[in-house]
Amino acid sequence: MRLALFWLAVSSRARYDPGKPQEHDGRVPSRRPSDREVADSGVRREEAERMPWFPSHSTVCDGRPCAPGEGNLQHVREDTPRGWRYKQWTQPYIHREAWVQARSRDVPHSPDEVAVYGDAVALAKRTALDGRVVVTSGDWDYRELVLNFVLHAHKLAYHNTLVLSMEAELHSDLTARAIPSADLSRSLAAWNETCLQRHIQAARTERHVAVAAMLAAGIDVLLCDATVVLLRPVVAELAAIPADLLVQRDAWPEDPVRKVGVAANAGFYYAHGTAAVSEFVLSAVRRGLIEFYLRWNNIGDQYGLSFVMADAKMDAKADGGAGGGRRGGGGRPGPPWGAA
Repeated sequence: MRLALFWLAVSSRARYDPGKPQEHDGRVPSRRPSDREVADSGVRREEAERMPWFPSHSTVCDGRPCAPGEGNLQHVREDTPRGWRYKQWTQPYIHREAWVQARSRDVPHSPDEVAVYGDAVALAKRTALDGRVVVTSGDWDYRELVLNFVLHAHKLAYHNTLVLSMEAELHSDLTARAIPSADLSRSLAAWNETCLQRHIQAARTERHVAVAAMLAAGIDVLLCDATVVLLRPVVAELAAIPADLLVQRDAWPEDPVRKVGVAANAGFYYAHGTAAVSEFVLSAVRRGLIEFYLRWNNIGDQYGLSFVMADAKMDAKADGGAGGGRRGGGGRPGPPWGAA
């Protein structure tokens, strides 16, 4: 019996191909994690065997609304010379590299799908002033930050502000406050079929597809992270700059910085409402899914935007241009990408 069990164990390991997922769907595995999965998760085996197979996110905790962050799977923190931070190169759930790599890297819906973004675009058209909207996004965890953003925007008379609500609970709360909100909870759920594993990864990416839908409808968009606080009027100033897309500079990821000297912050940009700019934003989403090999990173959207803008700048230099885009229909050259 011992020999038989030993043979089965060896045989099972010999048949295991780390390049192919053992489970192709979303069911919870009923087995122990493999050595490769333990190593990829960045923990010891005894820790891995206590970890869940999937990240989790909830808006209800013990029968009540979760406090901000309470409904998420908690990450380990560590004390470093620079202070406390979330521990790098680990995660609080088992990582299955082969399973992630087998997932779709396609955008689950296009920005021109009326069934997906019809209500959001209609809301943007009703809310817009001079063809422009100020947009932020968030989920139930971010409700206080979202409200803070909107109230500061209203102080500047930006009543053309709307929120892309990634969860129905946030949408209901904002609607009760008479704050324009687009409920994107259903479109967010579609990202579960892709390689993105975490709720925040999907939420960050989905907002750009919704923005692309507004741009395709001819609406200019200032997209801001909910953590942004607008202290002075800036929209008209940005709109007057002759460029298709103005993006805040950033220093990460490193490859675009090495390539063109700058990266792009995906959480603050002004985009003119043209079909060309809509497609450019969507191409950044696609590139972000392709670049999603750093599974620990939640900013796949910033990777995508930085890489496509770096490529656009290099292409423009090769053509002898200034590195900028051209306004749809007008053909005006703009300043270098990422110059804002």
